[in-house]
Amino acid sequence: MDNLAKATFDMGHNMGLNVNTIQEIEGLWARAGKGGKDLVEATKTTALGFNVAEFKDAESAVASINSIINQMYNGDATKAPEILDALTKVADKTAVRNVNDLVEVVSRAGANAKSLGMNLHELNAASSVVMERMKTTGDILGTQFKTIFAYMADSKRINKLKKYGVEFTNISKDGTESLKPFLEMMDNLVNKYNELKKQGKDVMANDMIRELSGVRLSLIHI
Repeated sequence: MDNLAKATFDMGHNMGLNVNTIQEIEGLWARAGKGGKDLVEATKTTALGFNVAEFKDAESAVASINSIINQMYNGDATKAPEILDALTKVADKTAVRNVNDLVEVVSRAGANAKSLGMNLHELNAASSVVMERMKTTGDILGTQFKTIFAYMADSKRINKLKKYGVEFTNISKDGTESLKPFLEMMDNLVNKYNELKKQGKDVMANDMIRELSGVRLSLIHI
């Protein structure tokens, strides 16, 4: 217990936070089922987030990181430093200055993104581009992405899009069908949409997009 108390004090001192805040973070992670190395890494990363990601309170900070851990890293809390690094780098390099917006997207659409083979870096990149161009917020975009990603993985919709010449899957030599990488799927969709528009087939282009119900047309221009 003495070692834990000392570690807590040292962490608070190094992060510029009071001991009560560190203890609150530790308690929240413990209640989330984390212990040992997972608990230490998650607590340290969350505390760091108050400085580099402008986390406002322990409860929302832990909930945010834990949501990403569970959706995209199978509950592995040792990935917490990697998560925070990915979020802050995107926020630093783009017009999306609010890390919480990126967190909102992942908390809503992370699991669906992972099902398409996307990693956190790819999801953050896509989120930052759309939020910058559409001036939307993370909670709204996260809900839209969740719908889009779910539909992009739906076999019925995939088959409907094939009639427009849009391929979302690869076929292996043994006949096994698998989804293409997300960015390749989006490229195929955007290219076909633009091709149809140039040919004056606006109705067909819009019908194609409606097959991915819930997709706003402005998303196609990302």
